[in-house]
Amino acid sequence: LLEYPHFQENWAFFTTLRSLAASRTPSPLALVIANYSSLGEFHKNIQHLSPSASPVLNFIGETAVLGSLSEAEIDNLLAQNDLPLSRTNRQLIKAMAGGHPYLLKIVVAEFRKASRNGEPKSVEAIENAFCQGIEPMLENMLMSWPSRTCQAFFMVAQQNNVSDFENELKELETQGLIAKINGQWQIRSHIFSKCLAGKDTQQLCTK
Repeated sequence: LLEYPHFQENWAFFTTLRSLAASRTPSPLALVIANYSSLGEFHKNIQHLSPSASPVLNFIGETAVLGSLSEAEIDNLLAQNDLPLSRTNRQLIKAMAGGHPYLLKIVVAEFRKASRNGEPKSVEAIENAFCQGIEPMLENMLMSWPSRTCQAFFMVAQQNNVSDFENELKELETQGLIAKINGQWQIRSHIFSKCLAGKDTQQLCTK
């Protein structure tokens, strides 16, 4: 929204929100923002829009990192879905989503599309459609991260040595994107490795 070309008063809009939030205690405004990066990184990325101004969201005092869904939570969500899914398909959905709510939504949508068309769809076809569906989100996420975090994610996906990325790995683990399995870091969504194949690490991870 801050960089939306047709919203001329974008910076003023956010500074007005800040004024409203700080006008009295308790604040009359509750603002919930979901973002790929930390609040500090967000402010750094938008600083060029108004170099001399204070950070627009400096009134936010509490942040929370949303991790992955538990297996029980995923089972509960799938149980609420009217889509007929075999045990094998449920396991495939879990493996592809890796506990990520947005990815879960995308992969279920692909299964729903296949069911609606009435034609069996191969796992490879579903995976390819899944990668196409998340490509914009994945690239935006990678480009919003600090360079080393982005590099660490690629290194894990490519099963390379990540011994120099201890802090970045902890951050990615907290976000529920990677996990240490049998002593080795792995991407929680196994399909991410396929989706990242052929991506230009240098281009996506260079700020």
